[in-house]
Amino acid sequence: MVSRDPEYANHRKSTEMISLGHLLESQEILAGLEVDHYNPLVEQDGFVECEIVGRRFDVFRNRAGVIIDLKNSLRLDPDSNTGLLVVPSLAGMSWSGRSYENRLMARTVVGSTPAVSNGIYELTIVCTPSATLTIRGQGVYFFHGIAPGMDAAPPDYGHDTIECVLAGTQSWNTELGIRGISKTG
Repeated sequence: MVSRDPEYANHRKSTEMISLGHLLESQEILAGLEVDHYNPLVEQDGFVECEIVGRRFDVFRNRAGVIIDLKNSLRLDPDSNTGLLVVPSLAGMSWSGRSYENRLMARTVVGSTPAVSNGIYELTIVCTPSATLTIRGQGVYFFHGIAPGMDAAPPDYGHDTIECVLAGTQSWNTELGIRGISKTG
């Protein structure tokens, strides 16, 4: 269920571009954004077939972010190519997975499970090749939108040069035109 609160009185899509890194750091991340009717943060397998391409922990602000490539998503806005999970009050984040030497890769989501316990939201994302990301916090936001230049198929992580992979993959410097937001709590 999507939360409706006074912060969303003027539902609209953002026409401004913002870098994913700045969006993670922003204290005013919600002003005037449209709330989605479908909320992958509360749906079992809401992120299936997306790719996790980056994660960051901001020690000073106690928040975390996860960059998600949405081009292959089965359930999310087909007009968005990039997403960002933001946990503004982080209670925990863990990553476990098999180690691969000298191999570039994104991790494709094969399952995502939301849960709430004692007021703390938890999202566990299971990926292939073998990896699991778990984030916990008092609330989580999911921004999605258009990142110019990221519409092509994902790079060939096994054969492309690192320059090609980096050019074809979202990063913390990627600019995003926000189309919508989902949140917990």
